Amino acid sequence: MKLILAGAAALFSASNAHAVINTYDSLADLQAASTLLILEDFEDVSFQLAERVSADNFDVAETVGAPNEVALGPIGVLDFGLVSGTDNVGYNDNGRSVGVFDSFSGSFTALGFWYATSEDSVVRLSVNGSEVAVLDASATPAFFGLTTMSPLVTVAFDVSGSPFVAFDDVYLGSAAPVPVPAAAPLMLAGLAALGLRKKRKS
Repeated sequence: MKLILAGAAALFSASNAHAVINTYDSLADLQAASTLLILEDFEDVSFQLAERVSADNFDVAETVGAPNEVALGPIGVLDFGLVSGTDNVGYNDNGRSVGVFDSFSGSFTALGFWYATSEDSVVRLSVNGSEVAVLDASATPAFFGLTTMSPLVTVAFDVSGSPFVAFDDVYLGSAAPVPVPAAAPLMLAGLAALGLRKKRKS
């Protein structure tokens, strides 16, 4: 009986393993899969140029490389990344550093942002240490979103090719609960009943 239930639980877990991180290429799709609580548009902030800059609900920083790689606020070279207003955040990889969003103000499990980079750039995105996507650089600004079952700790971006990437209108929130497939409880209940019946006969 224990083996039957363990096997069923393993099947159920395996069927949902792929749902640990889901990605979205439109704001509407991310909104359907989460409750978005915060919009960081980088407006009304003082200009910052440093290895680490602070927005209201997270930091943007470089993890290795030359100093002064992150710019927060209006900056001419990164105007192509603007989605709204006059301010955004820009990162200069220079081929030898990795940028990161970290120091989040809450336990967020949903993230979305608009980004812009050059067509010859390759931007690899990692969440909590695992690569999850290569951002499409063919037509930007473009939107990227994700939901995860574990709270966001680090969201890293490694840029090769043209070194600049800019972000604007960053959304933070909570992923919607993953629904349990309707058949799963029925299957487990049926297996449990079958096990009890065999036990009584023995």
